[in-house]
Amino acid sequence: MGSPVQAGAGADSSMRSRAARRAARISASCAGPHPRVPVQKARARQQRPDPDRVEGPRPVEHSDWLDPLFEERLAMREGQMLFPDRPGLGITLSERCRALTSDSVLLRG
Repeated sequence: MGSPVQAGAGADSSMRSRAARRAARISASCAGPHPRVPVQKARARQQRPDPDRVEGPRPVEHSDWLDPLFEERLAMREGQMLFPDRPGLGITLSERCRALTSDSVLLRG
């Protein structure tokens, strides 16, 4: 009778061969980004347009409720924002907005 080590080695090799056969079946039937996604589904996902992706410039709308947050507004023409030539984005926060968004911490040391 063989030792437990020899019996374990035989079982281990049969499990390896089963795992190898299973891996071969999976890789033959699937080539998508996930091992369980069939090739046809992966290709359909690649060809389907993304609804959140918009080609070209995106239209922008002005919201009046944002006016109290800024000292100046960006110029808009035909649904597009026009950025100034000077440095920065042309957005200056109002004092009210700064008061709402600033915080201070006192460190004792």
